[in-house]
Amino acid sequence: MNLSKYSIRGTIMRDGMTLVVDLRSGSIHTKKDEGEREYIGGGLGAYMLNKRIKGDVDAMGPENVLVITSGPFAGMPIPAASGIGIFSKSPLTGYFGEDYLFGAFGNQMSRAGYASIIIKGVSERPVYLYMDDGVCTIKRADELLGLSPWKTEEKIREAMNDRSLGVISIGQAGENKVRYATIYGDFQYSGCGLGAVMGSKRLKAIAIKGSNDLRPKDPTTILEMYKMLSKKMEESFVDDLDWAYDARDKLPANNFKGVSSDSDVKKLIGGLKERELKKVSFQHCPVACKTLCQSDGIISPITIGGISIGLLNGIYDPDTVIKAEHLCYTLGLDPRSVAVVAAFANELKERGDDIGFDMGFGKKEELLKFIEEISKGKSIFSEGIKAAAKKFGAEDSAMHSKGAELSIDTFTDENIAFGTAISHSGSYQGGEDYDTSNLLKMMMVYPKAYEAYSKEDLYRLYAAVGGETDRERLGEMKDKINDIKREFNIRQGWKMDDDTLPQRIMKNFSGEEAFLQKRLDYYRSMGWDEEGSKGERE
Repeated sequence: MNLSKYSIRGTIMRDGMTLVVDLRSGSIHTKKDEGEREYIGGGLGAYMLNKRIKGDVDAMGPENVLVITSGPFAGMPIPAASGIGIFSKSPLTGYFGEDYLFGAFGNQMSRAGYASIIIKGVSERPVYLYMDDGVCTIKRADELLGLSPWKTEEKIREAMNDRSLGVISIGQAGENKVRYATIYGDFQYSGCGLGAVMGSKRLKAIAIKGSNDLRPKDPTTILEMYKMLSKKMEESFVDDLDWAYDARDKLPANNFKGVSSDSDVKKLIGGLKERELKKVSFQHCPVACKTLCQSDGIISPITIGGISIGLLNGIYDPDTVIKAEHLCYTLGLDPRSVAVVAAFANELKERGDDIGFDMGFGKKEELLKFIEEISKGKSIFSEGIKAAAKKFGAEDSAMHSKGAELSIDTFTDENIAFGTAISHSGSYQGGEDYDTSNLLKMMMVYPKAYEAYSKEDLYRLYAAVGGETDRERLGEMKDKINDIKREFNIRQGWKMDDDTLPQRIMKNFSGEEAFLQKRLDYYRSMGWDEEGSKGERE
Protein backbone atom coordinates (compact mmCIF):
# COMPACT_ATOMS: atom_id res chain seq x y z
CA MET A 1 0.00 0.00 0.00
CA ASN A 2 1.29 3.45 -0.93
CA LEU A 3 1.31 5.70 2.11
CA SER A 4 3.06 8.64 0.44
CA LYS A 5 0.05 10.91 0.85
CA TYR A 6 -0.02 10.29 4.59
CA SER A 7 2.47 12.74 6.07
CA ILE A 8 2.86 14.07 9.59
CA ARG A 9 -0.03 15.71 11.32
CA GLY A 10 -0.96 16.17 14.97
CA THR A 11 -3.53 14.14 16.86
CA ILE A 12 -6.25 13.51 14.30
CA MET A 13 -9.29 12.21 16.14
CA ARG A 14 -9.75 14.36 19.19
CA ASP A 15 -9.19 17.53 17.16
CA GLY A 16 -12.23 16.75 15.02
CA MET A 17 -15.32 18.94 15.16
CA THR A 18 -18.80 18.10 16.39
CA LEU A 19 -21.56 18.88 13.91
CA VAL A 20 -24.92 19.65 15.54
CA VAL A 21 -28.07 19.49 13.40
CA ASP A 22 -31.48 20.50 14.76
CA LEU A 23 -34.05 19.10 12.35
CA ARG A 24 -36.92 21.00 13.96
CA SER A 25 -35.44 24.47 13.55
CA GLY A 26 -33.13 23.70 10.64
CA SER A 27 -30.12 25.13 12.49
CA ILE A 28 -26.68 23.67 11.78
CA HIS A 29 -23.48 24.53 13.59
CA THR A 30 -20.13 23.05 14.59
CA LYS A 31 -18.62 23.12 18.05
CA LYS A 32 -15.86 21.81 20.22
CA ASP A 33 -16.45 20.57 23.74
CA GLU A 34 -13.42 20.23 25.99
CA GLY A 35 -15.11 17.37 27.86
CA GLU A 36 -15.57 15.48 24.63
CA ARG A 37 -11.84 15.65 23.93
CA GLU A 38 -11.31 13.11 26.72
CA TYR A 39 -13.00 10.35 24.69
CA ILE A 40 -12.55 8.64 21.34
CA GLY A 41 -14.68 6.52 19.02
CA GLY A 42 -17.19 4.42 20.89
CA GLY A 43 -16.38 6.21 24.12
CA LEU A 44 -17.14 9.59 22.61
CA GLY A 45 -20.55 8.35 21.47
CA ALA A 46 -21.39 7.01 24.93
CA TYR A 47 -20.28 10.23 26.61
CA MET A 48 -22.26 12.46 24.25
CA LEU A 49 -25.47 10.43 24.50
CA ASN A 50 -25.25 10.24 28.28
CA LYS A 51 -24.63 13.98 28.48
CA ARG A 52 -27.61 14.91 26.31
CA ILE A 53 -30.23 12.52 27.66
CA LYS A 54 -30.56 12.88 31.40
CA GLY A 55 -34.11 11.70 31.99
CA ASP A 56 -36.36 8.85 30.86
CA VAL A 57 -37.28 10.20 27.41
CA ASP A 58 -39.41 8.66 24.66
CA ALA A 59 -36.97 6.87 22.34
CA MET A 60 -39.00 7.97 19.32
CA GLY A 61 -39.83 11.42 20.64
CA PRO A 62 -38.16 14.75 19.81
CA GLU A 63 -36.05 14.71 22.99
CA ASN A 64 -34.07 11.66 21.89
CA VAL A 65 -30.91 12.34 19.92
CA LEU A 66 -28.95 10.37 17.34
CA VAL A 67 -25.19 10.52 17.80
CA ILE A 68 -22.70 9.35 15.18
CA THR A 69 -18.97 9.20 15.88
CA SER A 70 -16.04 8.25 13.69
CA GLY A 71 -13.42 5.86 14.97
CA PRO A 72 -9.82 6.87 15.60
CA PHE A 73 -8.63 4.83 12.60
CA ALA A 74 -11.34 5.79 10.10
CA GLY A 75 -9.92 7.13 6.85
CA MET A 76 -6.57 5.48 7.54
CA PRO A 77 -5.09 2.37 5.89
CA ILE A 78 -5.75 0.18 8.92
CA PRO A 79 -7.49 -3.17 8.36
CA ALA A 80 -11.22 -3.35 9.12
CA ALA A 81 -11.15 -0.18 11.21
CA SER A 82 -13.10 2.35 9.14
CA GLY A 83 -15.90 2.38 11.67
CA ILE A 84 -18.64 4.71 12.78
CA GLY A 85 -20.64 4.26 15.95
CA ILE A 86 -24.34 5.11 16.03
CA PHE A 87 -25.84 5.84 19.45
CA SER A 88 -29.30 6.65 20.74
CA LYS A 89 -31.80 5.53 23.31
CA SER A 90 -33.07 2.29 21.80
CA PRO A 91 -36.79 2.10 20.97
CA LEU A 92 -36.45 -1.68 21.12
CA THR A 93 -35.03 -1.99 24.65
CA GLY A 94 -35.59 1.44 26.19
CA TYR A 95 -31.92 1.38 27.17
CA PHE A 96 -28.56 2.37 25.72
CA GLY A 97 -28.56 1.72 21.98
CA GLU A 98 -25.40 1.38 19.93
CA ASP A 99 -24.08 -0.31 16.84
CA TYR A 100 -21.19 0.02 14.43
CA LEU A 101 -20.97 0.16 10.65
CA PHE A 102 -17.78 0.02 8.61
CA GLY A 103 -16.70 1.32 5.23
CA ALA A 104 -17.14 4.44 3.13
CA PHE A 105 -19.16 6.53 5.58
CA GLY A 106 -16.55 6.38 8.35
CA ASN A 107 -13.71 7.12 5.98
CA GLN A 108 -15.52 10.10 4.44
CA MET A 109 -16.66 11.42 7.83
CA SER A 110 -13.13 11.41 9.15
CA ARG A 111 -11.81 13.13 6.02
CA ALA A 112 -14.54 15.74 6.34
CA GLY A 113 -13.10 16.65 9.74
CA TYR A 114 -15.97 15.46 11.94
CA ALA A 115 -15.33 13.43 15.06
CA SER A 116 -19.05 13.38 15.79
CA ILE A 117 -22.48 14.34 14.51
CA ILE A 118 -25.44 15.06 16.79
CA ILE A 119 -28.93 15.04 15.29
CA LYS A 120 -31.81 16.28 17.39
CA GLY A 121 -35.42 17.33 16.95
CA VAL A 122 -37.98 16.17 14.39
CA SER A 123 -38.25 17.53 10.87
CA GLU A 124 -41.65 18.73 9.61
CA ARG A 125 -41.12 16.86 6.34
CA PRO A 126 -38.92 13.96 5.13
CA VAL A 127 -35.31 15.06 4.67
CA TYR A 128 -31.79 13.79 4.26
CA LEU A 129 -28.49 15.36 5.23
CA TYR A 130 -25.74 16.05 2.71
CA MET A 131 -22.29 17.00 3.96
CA ASP A 132 -19.48 18.13 1.69
CA ASP A 133 -16.43 18.66 3.90
CA GLY A 134 -17.39 21.48 6.27
CA VAL A 135 -20.73 22.31 4.63
CA CYS A 136 -23.91 20.52 5.73
CA THR A 137 -27.24 20.91 3.94
CA ILE A 138 -30.71 19.64 4.84
CA LYS A 139 -32.39 18.41 1.65
CA ARG A 140 -35.94 17.32 0.85
CA ALA A 141 -36.40 13.54 0.71
CA ASP A 142 -39.98 13.24 -0.56
CA GLU A 143 -38.88 11.36 -3.67
CA LEU A 144 -36.90 8.88 -1.55
CA LEU A 145 -39.81 7.75 0.62
CA GLY A 146 -40.60 4.07 0.34
CA LEU A 147 -37.31 3.26 -1.37
CA SER A 148 -35.03 0.52 -0.15
CA PRO A 149 -31.80 1.64 1.55
CA TRP A 150 -29.66 0.58 -1.42
CA LYS A 151 -31.97 2.35 -3.89
CA THR A 152 -31.80 5.42 -1.65
CA GLU A 153 -27.99 5.29 -1.77
CA GLU A 154 -28.09 5.01 -5.54
CA LYS A 155 -30.47 7.96 -5.94
CA ILE A 156 -28.44 10.24 -3.69
CA ARG A 157 -25.16 9.37 -5.38
CA GLU A 158 -26.75 10.03 -8.77
CA ALA A 159 -28.16 13.36 -7.57
CA MET A 160 -24.76 14.44 -6.29
CA ASN A 161 -22.93 12.88 -9.24
CA ASP A 162 -20.50 11.23 -6.83
CA ARG A 163 -20.10 7.47 -6.47
CA SER A 164 -17.62 7.87 -3.62
CA LEU A 165 -20.14 9.29 -1.14
CA GLY A 166 -20.57 7.56 2.17
CA VAL A 167 -24.28 6.95 2.70
CA ILE A 168 -26.32 5.44 5.51
CA SER A 169 -30.09 5.21 5.17
CA ILE A 170 -33.32 3.56 6.26
CA GLY A 171 -36.09 1.71 4.46
CA GLN A 172 -39.85 1.49 4.78
CA ALA A 173 -39.64 -0.11 8.23
CA GLY A 174 -37.68 2.83 9.58
CA GLU A 175 -40.14 5.29 8.06
CA ASN A 176 -42.94 3.35 9.76
CA LYS A 177 -41.02 3.28 13.05
CA VAL A 178 -40.84 -0.49 13.40
CA ARG A 179 -38.88 -0.90 16.61
CA TYR A 180 -36.23 -3.17 15.06
CA ALA A 181 -35.77 -1.12 11.90
CA THR A 182 -32.16 -0.87 10.83
CA ILE A 183 -29.75 1.71 9.48
CA TYR A 184 -28.04 0.29 6.41
CA GLY A 185 -24.66 0.96 4.83
CA ASP A 186 -22.12 -1.01 2.82
CA PHE A 187 -23.97 -4.37 3.06
CA GLN A 188 -24.27 -3.98 6.85
CA TYR A 189 -27.21 -3.26 9.11
CA SER A 190 -27.46 -1.86 12.61
CA GLY A 191 -29.36 -3.32 15.53
CA CYS A 192 -31.11 -1.74 18.55
CA GLY A 193 -33.89 -0.26 16.40
CA LEU A 194 -31.70 2.69 15.42
CA GLY A 195 -33.48 2.89 12.06
CA ALA A 196 -36.71 3.66 13.92
CA VAL A 197 -35.00 6.62 15.61
CA MET A 198 -34.03 8.00 12.20
CA GLY A 199 -37.57 7.39 10.98
CA SER A 200 -39.07 9.14 13.99
CA LYS A 201 -37.03 12.21 13.05
CA ARG A 202 -38.20 11.96 9.41
CA LEU A 203 -34.58 11.54 8.43
CA LYS A 204 -34.28 9.21 5.44
CA ALA A 205 -30.51 9.23 4.94
CA ILE A 206 -27.18 10.88 5.63
CA ALA A 207 -24.60 11.33 2.86
CA ILE A 208 -21.09 12.62 3.39
CA LYS A 209 -17.98 13.47 1.41
CA GLY A 210 -14.58 14.44 2.79
CA SER A 211 -11.53 15.50 0.83
CA ASN A 212 -8.96 16.28 3.54
CA ASP A 213 -5.82 14.20 3.81
CA LEU A 214 -5.32 12.35 7.07
CA ARG A 215 -1.71 12.21 8.11
CA PRO A 216 -0.60 9.77 10.78
CA LYS A 217 2.26 10.55 13.11
CA ASP A 218 4.08 7.32 12.23
CA PRO A 219 3.23 6.06 8.70
CA THR A 220 6.02 3.46 8.81
CA THR A 221 4.37 1.67 11.73
CA ILE A 222 0.98 1.95 10.01
CA LEU A 223 2.35 0.23 6.89
CA GLU A 224 4.10 -2.46 8.92
CA MET A 225 0.99 -3.22 10.93
CA TYR A 226 -1.30 -3.10 7.90
CA LYS A 227 0.64 -5.97 6.35
CA MET A 228 0.82 -7.95 9.58
CA LEU A 229 -2.84 -7.49 10.55
CA SER A 230 -4.07 -8.19 7.02
CA LYS A 231 -2.22 -11.49 7.06
CA LYS A 232 -3.69 -12.36 10.48
CA MET A 233 -7.20 -11.52 9.29
CA GLU A 234 -6.81 -13.65 6.17
CA GLU A 235 -5.72 -16.57 8.36
CA SER A 236 -8.37 -16.22 11.06
CA PHE A 237 -11.48 -14.74 9.41
CA VAL A 238 -14.56 -16.97 9.17
CA ASP A 239 -17.61 -15.75 7.26
CA ASP A 240 -21.15 -16.45 8.44
CA LEU A 241 -21.81 -19.37 6.10
CA ASP A 242 -18.63 -21.18 7.11
CA TRP A 243 -19.32 -20.44 10.78
CA ALA A 244 -22.80 -21.94 10.50
CA TYR A 245 -21.52 -25.03 8.71
CA ASP A 246 -18.82 -25.59 11.35
CA ALA A 247 -21.37 -25.14 14.17
CA ARG A 248 -24.01 -27.35 12.52
CA ASP A 249 -24.19 -29.84 15.39
CA LYS A 250 -25.35 -27.19 17.89
CA LEU A 251 -27.37 -24.59 15.98
CA PRO A 252 -30.87 -23.85 17.34
CA ALA A 253 -34.14 -24.84 15.72
CA ASN A 254 -37.77 -23.66 15.99
CA ASN A 255 -37.45 -20.66 18.32
CA PHE A 256 -34.48 -22.12 20.22
CA LYS A 257 -36.55 -25.11 21.41
CA GLY A 258 -34.02 -27.64 20.21
CA VAL A 259 -31.04 -28.28 17.96
CA SER A 260 -31.26 -28.32 14.17
CA SER A 261 -30.40 -31.64 12.60
CA ASP A 262 -27.09 -32.04 10.81
CA SER A 263 -28.86 -32.90 7.57
CA ASP A 264 -31.12 -29.82 7.70
CA VAL A 265 -28.20 -27.46 8.30
CA LYS A 266 -26.19 -29.07 5.52
CA LYS A 267 -29.16 -28.66 3.19
CA LEU A 268 -29.52 -24.98 4.00
CA ILE A 269 -25.86 -23.95 4.13
CA GLY A 270 -24.85 -26.19 1.26
CA GLY A 271 -27.66 -24.76 -0.85
CA LEU A 272 -26.65 -21.20 -0.02
CA LYS A 273 -23.05 -21.94 -0.96
CA GLU A 274 -24.22 -23.34 -4.30
CA ARG A 275 -26.06 -20.05 -4.91
CA GLU A 276 -23.09 -17.89 -3.99
CA LEU A 277 -22.58 -15.13 -6.55
CA LYS A 278 -19.52 -13.42 -5.11
CA LYS A 279 -17.96 -12.14 -1.92
CA VAL A 280 -17.67 -8.43 -1.18
CA SER A 281 -16.03 -6.26 1.43
CA PHE A 282 -15.95 -2.70 2.72
CA GLN A 283 -13.17 -0.13 2.35
CA HIS A 284 -9.90 -1.03 4.07
CA CYS A 285 -11.01 -4.57 4.91
CA PRO A 286 -8.45 -7.05 3.52
CA VAL A 287 -10.86 -10.00 3.44
CA ALA A 288 -14.13 -10.45 1.57
CA CYS A 289 -16.38 -10.50 4.61
CA LYS A 290 -19.87 -10.58 3.03
CA THR A 291 -21.34 -13.27 0.78
CA LEU A 292 -23.82 -12.36 -1.95
CA CYS A 293 -26.18 -15.15 -3.02
CA GLN A 294 -28.57 -15.26 -5.95
CA SER A 295 -31.96 -16.90 -6.39
CA ASP A 296 -34.56 -16.29 -9.13
CA GLY A 297 -32.92 -13.02 -10.12
CA ILE A 298 -32.73 -11.78 -6.50
CA ILE A 299 -29.30 -10.93 -5.13
CA SER A 300 -28.84 -10.55 -1.39
CA PRO A 301 -26.11 -10.58 1.24
CA ILE A 302 -26.45 -13.65 3.43
CA THR A 303 -25.54 -13.13 7.06
CA ILE A 304 -26.15 -14.79 10.40
CA GLY A 305 -29.49 -12.97 10.33
CA GLY A 306 -30.70 -14.69 7.18
CA ILE A 307 -29.42 -18.04 8.38
CA SER A 308 -31.35 -17.46 11.62
CA ILE A 309 -34.57 -16.80 9.70
CA GLY A 310 -34.27 -20.28 8.24
CA LEU A 311 -33.16 -22.22 11.31
CA LEU A 312 -35.50 -20.66 13.86
CA ASN A 313 -38.54 -21.03 11.61
CA GLY A 314 -38.01 -24.58 10.37
CA ILE A 315 -37.17 -23.45 6.83
CA TYR A 316 -34.13 -25.08 5.25
CA ASP A 317 -34.86 -24.04 1.69
CA PRO A 318 -31.99 -21.76 0.56
CA ASP A 319 -34.14 -19.92 -2.01
CA THR A 320 -36.63 -18.85 0.67
CA VAL A 321 -33.84 -17.73 2.98
CA ILE A 322 -32.28 -15.59 0.22
CA LYS A 323 -35.67 -14.02 -0.51
CA ALA A 324 -36.32 -13.44 3.19
CA GLU A 325 -33.01 -11.70 3.87
CA HIS A 326 -33.40 -9.69 0.66
CA LEU A 327 -36.81 -8.56 1.91
CA CYS A 328 -35.27 -7.46 5.20
CA TYR A 329 -32.65 -5.39 3.40
CA THR A 330 -35.20 -3.94 1.00
CA LEU A 331 -37.60 -2.94 3.78
CA GLY A 332 -34.93 -1.90 6.26
CA LEU A 333 -35.53 -4.59 8.90
CA ASP A 334 -32.92 -6.25 11.10
CA PRO A 335 -32.99 -9.90 9.92
CA ARG A 336 -31.77 -11.11 13.32
CA SER A 337 -34.84 -9.60 14.96
CA VAL A 338 -37.13 -10.78 12.16
CA ALA A 339 -35.90 -14.35 12.69
CA VAL A 340 -36.79 -14.33 16.40
CA VAL A 341 -40.06 -12.42 16.07
CA ALA A 342 -41.30 -14.76 13.32
CA ALA A 343 -40.26 -17.84 15.32
CA PHE A 344 -42.13 -16.49 18.34
CA ALA A 345 -45.23 -15.94 16.18
CA ASN A 346 -44.93 -19.49 14.90
CA GLU A 347 -44.76 -20.86 18.45
CA LEU A 348 -47.83 -18.84 19.42
CA LYS A 349 -49.67 -20.23 16.40
CA GLU A 350 -48.56 -23.73 17.31
CA ARG A 351 -50.06 -23.42 20.80
CA GLY A 352 -53.35 -22.13 19.38
CA ASP A 353 -53.19 -18.34 19.79
CA ASP A 354 -54.99 -16.10 17.33
CA ILE A 355 -52.10 -13.97 16.07
CA GLY A 356 -53.72 -12.53 12.95
CA PHE A 357 -51.34 -14.32 10.56
CA ASP A 358 -51.38 -17.70 8.83
CA MET A 359 -48.06 -18.83 10.23
CA GLY A 360 -46.39 -22.11 11.11
CA PHE A 361 -42.92 -23.62 11.31
CA GLY A 362 -41.80 -24.61 7.84
CA LYS A 363 -44.33 -22.39 6.01
CA LYS A 364 -42.28 -20.52 3.42
CA GLU A 365 -44.66 -18.19 1.59
CA GLU A 366 -46.42 -17.29 4.83
CA LEU A 367 -43.09 -16.22 6.34
CA LEU A 368 -42.37 -13.87 3.42
CA LYS A 369 -45.83 -12.30 3.73
CA PHE A 370 -45.30 -11.88 7.47
CA ILE A 371 -42.06 -9.95 6.86
CA GLU A 372 -43.81 -7.62 4.43
CA GLU A 373 -46.66 -6.98 6.86
CA ILE A 374 -44.57 -6.23 9.94
CA SER A 375 -42.57 -3.63 7.98
CA LYS A 376 -45.77 -1.53 7.82
CA GLY A 377 -45.59 -0.89 11.56
CA LYS A 378 -49.23 -1.78 12.28
CA SER A 379 -48.81 -5.14 14.02
CA ILE A 380 -47.92 -5.92 17.63
CA PHE A 381 -45.06 -7.91 16.10
CA SER A 382 -43.68 -4.64 14.71
CA GLU A 383 -43.17 -3.57 18.33
CA GLY A 384 -40.58 -6.26 19.00
CA ILE A 385 -40.51 -9.54 20.85
CA LYS A 386 -40.82 -8.10 24.37
CA ALA A 387 -43.99 -6.15 23.60
CA ALA A 388 -45.55 -9.08 21.72
CA ALA A 389 -44.74 -11.49 24.57
CA LYS A 390 -46.42 -9.19 27.08
CA LYS A 391 -49.59 -9.01 24.98
CA PHE A 392 -49.86 -12.77 24.55
CA GLY A 393 -48.65 -13.68 28.05
CA ALA A 394 -45.83 -15.77 26.61
CA GLU A 395 -42.69 -14.33 28.22
CA ASP A 396 -41.12 -17.79 28.61
CA SER A 397 -41.10 -18.18 24.81
CA ALA A 398 -39.67 -14.72 24.10
CA MET A 399 -36.01 -15.03 23.19
CA HIS A 400 -34.47 -11.68 24.02
CA SER A 401 -32.09 -9.81 26.29
CA LYS A 402 -33.43 -6.47 27.57
CA GLY A 403 -35.91 -6.56 24.68
CA ALA A 404 -33.31 -7.10 21.94
CA GLU A 405 -33.94 -10.30 19.99
CA LEU A 406 -31.19 -12.88 20.49
CA SER A 407 -28.63 -13.87 17.91
CA ILE A 408 -28.32 -17.61 17.30
CA ASP A 409 -24.68 -17.63 18.43
CA THR A 410 -25.93 -17.13 22.01
CA PHE A 411 -27.16 -20.72 21.69
CA THR A 412 -23.79 -22.06 20.51
CA ASP A 413 -21.24 -20.04 22.47
CA GLU A 414 -21.39 -19.50 26.23
CA ASN A 415 -19.05 -16.50 26.08
CA ILE A 416 -21.27 -14.71 23.58
CA ALA A 417 -24.33 -15.64 25.63
CA PHE A 418 -22.84 -14.16 28.80
CA GLY A 419 -21.58 -11.10 26.92
CA THR A 420 -25.11 -10.57 25.64
CA ALA A 421 -26.59 -10.83 29.13
CA ILE A 422 -24.27 -8.21 30.66
CA SER A 423 -24.21 -5.90 27.64
CA HIS A 424 -25.80 -2.50 27.96
CA SER A 425 -27.65 -2.81 24.65
CA GLY A 426 -28.85 -6.42 24.82
CA SER A 427 -26.48 -7.64 22.12
CA TYR A 428 -22.83 -8.62 22.01
CA GLN A 429 -20.34 -9.03 19.20
CA GLY A 430 -16.91 -10.00 20.41
CA GLY A 431 -14.84 -12.81 21.80
CA GLU A 432 -14.06 -14.62 25.01
CA ASP A 433 -12.01 -11.74 26.42
CA TYR A 434 -14.60 -9.06 27.15
CA ASP A 435 -11.88 -6.54 27.98
CA THR A 436 -10.28 -6.83 24.53
CA SER A 437 -13.71 -6.79 22.90
CA ASN A 438 -14.57 -3.54 24.70
CA LEU A 439 -11.28 -2.01 23.57
CA LEU A 440 -12.03 -3.02 19.96
CA LYS A 441 -15.45 -1.38 20.31
CA MET A 442 -13.94 1.81 21.71
CA MET A 443 -11.44 1.91 18.83
CA MET A 444 -14.23 0.93 16.37
CA VAL A 445 -12.53 -2.09 14.84
CA TYR A 446 -14.73 -4.64 13.05
CA PRO A 447 -15.76 -7.19 15.71
CA LYS A 448 -15.02 -10.12 13.41
CA ALA A 449 -11.38 -9.00 13.42
CA TYR A 450 -11.23 -10.04 17.09
CA GLU A 451 -8.86 -12.95 16.41
CA ALA A 452 -6.46 -10.74 14.45
CA TYR A 453 -6.09 -7.81 16.85
CA SER A 454 -4.42 -7.89 20.25
CA LYS A 455 -4.49 -5.12 22.83
CA GLU A 456 -0.86 -4.42 21.99
CA ASP A 457 -1.79 -3.96 18.32
CA LEU A 458 -4.49 -1.46 19.22
CA TYR A 459 -2.21 0.54 21.50
CA ARG A 460 0.56 0.68 18.87
CA LEU A 461 -1.84 1.76 16.15
CA TYR A 462 -3.41 4.46 18.25
CA ALA A 463 0.01 5.89 19.07
CA ALA A 464 0.98 5.69 15.38
CA VAL A 465 -1.98 7.79 14.23
CA GLY A 466 -1.05 10.44 16.79
CA GLY A 467 -3.21 9.45 19.73
CA GLU A 468 -2.72 8.78 23.42
CA THR A 469 0.39 6.76 24.34
CA ASP A 470 -0.50 6.23 28.01
CA ARG A 471 -1.93 2.70 27.98
CA GLU A 472 -3.10 2.86 31.57
CA ARG A 473 -5.15 5.94 30.74
CA LEU A 474 -6.69 4.21 27.71
CA GLY A 475 -7.64 1.29 29.92
CA GLU A 476 -9.24 3.67 32.41
CA MET A 477 -11.15 5.34 29.58
CA LYS A 478 -12.50 1.95 28.46
CA ASP A 479 -13.74 1.15 31.97
CA LYS A 480 -15.21 4.63 32.39
CA ILE A 481 -17.21 4.11 29.20
CA ASN A 482 -18.79 1.00 30.74
CA ASP A 483 -19.69 3.08 33.79
CA ILE A 484 -21.28 5.75 31.59
CA LYS A 485 -23.45 3.20 29.78
CA ARG A 486 -24.53 1.62 33.05
CA GLU A 487 -25.44 5.04 34.50
CA PHE A 488 -27.48 5.80 31.38
CA ASN A 489 -29.44 2.56 31.73
CA ILE A 490 -30.07 3.07 35.44
CA ARG A 491 -31.70 6.40 34.65
CA GLN A 492 -33.90 4.65 32.09
CA GLY A 493 -35.11 2.11 34.68
CA TRP A 494 -32.56 -0.70 34.41
CA LYS A 495 -32.53 -3.33 37.13
CA MET A 496 -30.27 -6.30 37.82
CA ASP A 497 -32.81 -8.82 36.47
CA ASP A 498 -32.34 -7.24 33.03
CA ASP A 499 -28.84 -8.71 32.91
CA THR A 500 -30.07 -12.22 32.23
CA LEU A 501 -31.00 -14.72 29.52
CA PRO A 502 -34.02 -16.91 28.71
CA GLN A 503 -34.02 -20.37 30.26
CA ARG A 504 -33.68 -21.99 26.82
CA ILE A 505 -30.24 -20.39 26.61
CA MET A 506 -29.31 -20.75 30.27
CA LYS A 507 -29.89 -24.50 30.38
CA ASN A 508 -27.66 -24.93 27.34
CA PHE A 509 -24.59 -24.03 29.36
CA SER A 510 -23.54 -24.14 33.02
CA GLY A 511 -26.92 -23.46 34.55
CA GLU A 512 -28.44 -20.53 36.39
CA GLU A 513 -26.37 -20.79 39.57
CA ALA A 514 -23.08 -20.67 37.67
CA PHE A 515 -24.39 -17.79 35.55
CA LEU A 516 -25.35 -15.74 38.61
CA GLN A 517 -21.91 -16.25 40.16
CA LYS A 518 -20.19 -15.26 36.91
CA ARG A 519 -22.36 -12.15 36.71
CA LEU A 520 -21.49 -11.21 40.30
CA ASP A 521 -17.78 -11.71 39.57
CA TYR A 522 -18.11 -9.44 36.55
CA TYR A 523 -19.86 -6.73 38.56
CA ARG A 524 -17.08 -6.84 41.14
CA SER A 525 -14.39 -6.66 38.45
CA MET A 526 -16.03 -3.46 37.18
CA GLY A 527 -16.09 -1.93 40.67
CA TRP A 528 -19.90 -2.09 40.82
CA ASP A 529 -21.97 -3.26 43.75
CA GLU A 530 -23.54 -6.71 43.96
CA GLU A 531 -26.68 -5.51 42.18
CA GLY A 532 -24.68 -4.13 39.24
CA SER A 533 -25.22 -0.48 40.11
CA LYS A 534 -22.69 2.27 40.27
CA GLY A 535 -23.31 5.72 41.72
CA GLU A 536 -22.88 8.89 39.71
CA ARG A 537 -19.23 9.87 39.35
CA GLU A 538 -18.20 13.16 40.82
